[in-house]
Amino acid sequence: MAFLGITVHWISKNWKLKEILIDFYKLFKLYSEENLAKAFMNYTNNLNILNKILAIITDSASNNNTLMNTLETIY
Repeated sequence: MAFLGITVHWISKNWKLKEILIDFYKLFKLYSEENLAKAFMNYTNNLNILNKILAIITDSASNNNTLMNTLETIY
């Protein structure tokens, strides 16, 4: 089974580190960069936070590099 977990981390006005899990999504299709990119874009668009993303951190799976390339061409 493949999953996509999306967490958000930020610093509050009081300089406190905040974090929240916004989604833990089961991927029903192949664990490909295209499916990851679509899921990521859907969830961040729905929350209206896509334009606020500063960085994306992934594990060392090889398809994450192509995921980033896919996101770059979409966005």
